[in-house]
Amino acid sequence: DRLARAYVRLCRKLARAGIVRQPNEGPADFAQRTAMLRPDLALSATSISELYIALRYAPYPNASGLRQLGKRVRAFQALTS
Repeated sequence: DRLARAYVRLCRKLARAGIVRQPNEGPADFAQRTAMLRPDLALSATSISELYIALRYAPYPNASGLRQLGKRVRAFQALTS
């Protein structure tokens, strides 16, 4: 599913930046830990995670939200390089 792939992509990018998601760590907790470890990534990691959560738990994720999530995750790469 596109939503899960986008989140996995975000997690991989964060792992390359030295922040590895724990198996029992949900998106909100992971974003919070990311913000503590890398304040420079706090705003973008939190906003991406909030969008992911909103789309994941919506009855029907909308196409524009999915596109926006993909766009934000792609842009995130520049922040971790």
